[in-house]
Amino acid sequence: MYQQLLYSNIARFYDLFLHINNYKRAVDYFLRQIPLDDNPAIKVMDVGAGTGLYTIAILEMLPRCNITAIDINENMLMRLRSNLENRSLTNSVKTILSDARYPIPEIEGEEYDLIVAGGLLEHVDTDLTVKNLSSYLRLNGLFFNSPVKNNFWGRVVGLTMGFKPYEDTVNIKSFTDNGFAHLKKMTLPIKYFPISWVKEGDLFKKVRQI
Repeated sequence: MYQQLLYSNIARFYDLFLHINNYKRAVDYFLRQIPLDDNPAIKVMDVGAGTGLYTIAILEMLPRCNITAIDINENMLMRLRSNLENRSLTNSVKTILSDARYPIPEIEGEEYDLIVAGGLLEHVDTDLTVKNLSSYLRLNGLFFNSPVKNNFWGRVVGLTMGFKPYEDTVNIKSFTDNGFAHLKKMTLPIKYFPISWVKEGDLFKKVRQI
């Protein structure tokens, strides 16, 4: 409840916050390290999409890709839709209000090539959520997760935002236990300060069905 109220209240200022802390530039760095299919019409799910940071960055790289943006907070989704409208991208993205821990009826039977979670798993049960999201990813599809580091600065952010960062081993185990291989760890260079103190990335590949 605290988290939902907090995100609802900060939705209007969230994009400015992402710009100030250098996260927008960091997202481009992360995405350049994902071996995306040569087919520009790949299907992407941005889960915990917030105001659309990853959604818009992916569309800038692959303008013809199909994106489904999912978030549990209506105010965040409203801001995302406004950001898409300002960029004339409203026809490029399907937005869904849903809880990623559980089946999502609007996309039942869909299979995605790439799932991106830029700030979701700290707020949920990782095993439950990864298992559910895996059902929407095709075999050999990619899952990029950008967790908050479990260090001093990550714990400060978590205290402010109402969550506790997971240990790196816990995050990775949630994926490997649910049919994924861990392909790489992505560490942000210091030039992306201050977000480099807080965020990192992990790229996984779905190698078996669960």
